[in-house]
Amino acid sequence: MVFSLSNGESIELNYAKDFEPKEYPKYKFTTYSAELELNEEQIRKLQAAYLEKVDMHWSRRVESYAIFNPDYFIKELPKMIK
Repeated sequence: MVFSLSNGESIELNYAKDFEPKEYPKYKFTTYSAELELNEEQIRKLQAAYLEKVDMHWSRRVESYAIFNPDYFIKELPKMIK
């Protein structure tokens, strides 16, 4: 997963080893559960700029996702770090 930020920087996030899909064949979709760890540099970058774009690198293609709260990390990370 790659976060593109408003200041031109990007952050590449890698899933922890227990990245786990759960398939629902009857409904023809899959959900995923995973954890991501942020290092101090990534946290600083997320606190300094708005989120502009998220690209998910799937095995077959890259998908981009819309951003609804571009300032989410700027507002929420300080609360989580306390």
